[in-house]
Amino acid sequence: MKTLQQIQQELNTYLEKTSEHVFVRTEGKVEYFRLFDTKTKDGKTLWVGVTIDEELKASKIRVQYNIANWSDPNAKNGIKHEMFLNRDYRSLRLKKKTQNIVDNIREIISTMDEPERNWRVIGQFQKDVIEKALLVQ
Repeated sequence: MKTLQQIQQELNTYLEKTSEHVFVRTEGKVEYFRLFDTKTKDGKTLWVGVTIDEELKASKIRVQYNIANWSDPNAKNGIKHEMFLNRDYRSLRLKKKTQNIVDNIREIISTMDEPERNWRVIGQFQKDVIEKALLVQ
């Protein structure tokens, strides 16, 4: 049985490796997905996934994780499925093109507190970040 520390280390390693890539879906509208880590105002680390449209503007935040809250031994598979299940993504090396968007979102999140683990609060957090990110772009 995995310890809490092993589970969180496995998650962190998976998310770090995933963040080295930009994922693209070309069926229908072109869509990019980028995962990155950032800190909140209170110093907590969040992993954020942002969907970027073909005009290279952030369209929505799809995922966010504070791995300190995860203790399920199957958490890595849950995160994988949430990000990639039934989405036909390919991995690309386009970090430079999307870096400006990531930097803007990091700056926005750094002024906010970590949202509660409540779907409505998280949904509002995601909307607020995207609205602010679109104002900057």
